[in-house]
Amino acid sequence: MIKNERQMIKSIIVLSAISLIAGFLLAVVSQLTYVSAEELRERMYNKLNKIYAANYQEIDVPLNDNVKGFYIASDEDYYIIIAKGKGYGGDIELYISFSGSEIVLISEGSNSETPGISGKALNPDNYSQYYTDINGKPFEMGEDIDAAAGATKSSKGILTAVKNAVAQYKTYREAANEQ
Repeated sequence: MIKNERQMIKSIIVLSAISLIAGFLLAVVSQLTYVSAEELRERMYNKLNKIYAANYQEIDVPLNDNVKGFYIASDEDYYIIIAKGKGYGGDIELYISFSGSEIVLISEGSNSETPGISGKALNPDNYSQYYTDINGKPFEMGEDIDAAAGATKSSKGILTAVKNAVAQYKTYREAANEQ
């Protein structure tokens, strides 16, 4: 009986030591990989400036579920909305730029798509079919938007992100026109 108790105590000490070391290592990794909210905001503004060189301000409006951010270039009629849609491998994040009532640029954000398969859908040349006046355009797959061959789910994710951004932008413009 004493032998079993010693074995049990030894096991408890070993497991406690392993837990303590694992906790310490997790704390170290957490500190090494921590990114502050301010640094994340700075990275995002750098990305916005790469898309269109200007100073940006975040627009303080309620965001739709699949919209992560809404920004205006200072003193200009240029807006960037960060929206997402569900692709084959997860969310596809896009930076959709508007000027007046037109989509003028789409830039890729983060995504979990398979590079070789979704590459056709995420190719900047594929985005040109969205560069148009948003009024009166249905944005429907097979009507005015073509899916990239072999990347239908990724194409639908891109279309969904664009639709989410367009809905957010239209809501904002309608509210601004009412004031």
